[in-house]
Amino acid sequence: YYVAEGVRLYSQETWRQVTGTEGKALVLQYMEHVVSYYIEATTADNHAVREAACACIAELATKLPSSGVQPYVAQLLSALLQCFTDDSWPVRDAACVACGHFVQSFPEEASFTMPQLYPLFFDNLQDSIPSVRQGAAVALGHVVQAYAGDALARVVPLLKERLQ
Repeated sequence: YYVAEGVRLYSQETWRQVTGTEGKALVLQYMEHVVSYYIEATTADNHAVREAACACIAELATKLPSSGVQPYVAQLLSALLQCFTDDSWPVRDAACVACGHFVQSFPEEASFTMPQLYPLFFDNLQDSIPSVRQGAAVALGHVVQAYAGDALARVVPLLKERLQ
C-alpha cells in the first residue's frame, strides 16, 4: 500500500515470491504479531503509514478465514475508530472502508461499535471529497448487508433527509 505504485507492486511481488501459496497461512501463524504491528502502524507519525495500516487491517477481514481474525476484532476496530477521526482525509477514508468490511465480515462482534460508527459514516457521506463520500456509501452498503432492517431503519431516513 505504498504511495508509489512501483514500490507497492515490487513489494507485493516479493511477498508472493517469498511465501508462495503459504502467505495466508503465515499471516495466520503469526497473527498476534501481525495485529500488534498493524495497530502500532495506525499511530505512526506519517499519514501514509496510517492509511496503509487501515488498508492492511481491512484485508484481514476480507482475505483471511474469520476464525483466525475473530479473536482480534475488538482491538482492530478500536484502532480503526481512532483512525476514523484522523486529521488526514485518506486515513479517515481508509478507516471508513475498513470498518465497513469488518461490519460485513463480523457483524456480531462489530455491533458494539455501531453507535460510534453510524455518525462517522454519515459524516463521511457529507465530505467535500468525492472518494470519501463513495467509501462511506460502500461501507454503509456493507452495514445494510450485515444488519438488514435495523440498518435500513437508521440509514434510509438520513438519506431521504439529505437528498431533499
